[in-house]
Amino acid sequence: MGRRLASLLYEGLVLLAILFCGSALVTAAAGPADSLPTRLILQGLLLTLPAGYFVWCWTRSGQTLPMQAWKLRLVDASTGKPPSLSKALKRYLIAIPGTLFAGASFLWVVFDRDGLFLHDRLTGTTIVSVTRER
Repeated sequence: MGRRLASLLYEGLVLLAILFCGSALVTAAAGPADSLPTRLILQGLLLTLPAGYFVWCWTRSGQTLPMQAWKLRLVDASTGKPPSLSKALKRYLIAIPGTLFAGASFLWVVFDRDGLFLHDRLTGTTIVSVTRER
């Protein structure tokens, strides 16, 4: 549990950097977000960048950078392989409201019989420890 929480904190820093760079690019190209079109572009980017980052990492290798650092991997619970595009997207979309609602999706781990986050329970995914391959 400790490594998963440490990974979440690290994930927040990576996500902050991604969002900062994305918003810097938009404001550098289009100017301040005080006009409606620029604001809509910026808001759309801030919604899609995290989804793209997480879904791409999860489907490609099952790991984001923080998950690699903490030796964790997201897998499909039934196959043990990285989740499909639809499962990864579903997991992301379920995790958003669960995170925004006082972290309920993460607090679920305390009550879950298998120690899963709520979004993992609902999507059939799980986070496993990565052993060193030789």
